[in-house]
Amino acid sequence: MQVLREFKKVINGQLIINLPKDFDGKEVEIIILSVEDEKKEEKQSLSSLLLKGPEFSTGGKSVEDVKEEEVDITQDPIYQMEGYDSDAPADLSVNLDKYLYGEKEKE
Repeated sequence: MQVLREFKKVINGQLIINLPKDFDGKEVEIIILSVEDEKKEEKQSLSSLLLKGPEFSTGGKSVEDVKEEEVDITQDPIYQMEGYDSDAPADLSVNLDKYLYGEKEKE
C-alpha cells in the first residue's frame, strides 16, 4: 500500500492533487481532514525533525563486511527498550493486513 500525505488549501471548494505515475489506473481512498494551523506546524516540525535525524553509517566498510561481523544486539537501543506483554497473535507483524482487513478474497 502506498501512502501520499499533503497539506493543501481549499480554493473555491476544490483541491488539486498531483499523484505519482504509479497511482495511474489504481483505485484510491481519499480522506479529507481539516487541519488547524497550530497542528499543521506541529506535524511539519516532526517531519523536519525526522529528516534531520541521525544518519547510519557502515564506518567505511562494505555492507557485506558489516553483515558478516558478529553484532551484539544487546547494545542496540531498541533492544534495550522495555516491551509489554499482550494477547496479540504471535504472527501479528507478519500478517498485519490479514488482522486489519481480514482474509483477502481470491479472485
